[in-house]
Amino acid sequence: MVLTDEKAEVVAKGAMIFCQSDVDAWVRSSVEITSTQEGQPSNPQAQHEAIEKTALDVITAYVVKARGELIRKSLDPKAPATATPSQDPKQGPPA
Repeated sequence: MVLTDEKAEVVAKGAMIFCQSDVDAWVRSSVEITSTQEGQPSNPQAQHEAIEKTALDVITAYVVKARGELIRKSLDPKAPATATPSQDPKQGPPA
């Protein structure tokens, strides 16, 4: 997905659709955590949408980062990878 010419946000939305069950689980758990910490939200739908937007932002940032690394690698094939030890670049973004 990272190798397309589409905008990063379009790629991120595609990734969210492809992994919809994972995104839904993350959103539900985030809503549960924030509801427990802050009491019941006045507008649960707005809270759900805000958390989904955060997920989209995180995935978009990952796509931008991955594309930047690909571009840098194509310009300098000897450049080291910048993945953190806890993240295997072959597996994609952390769940």
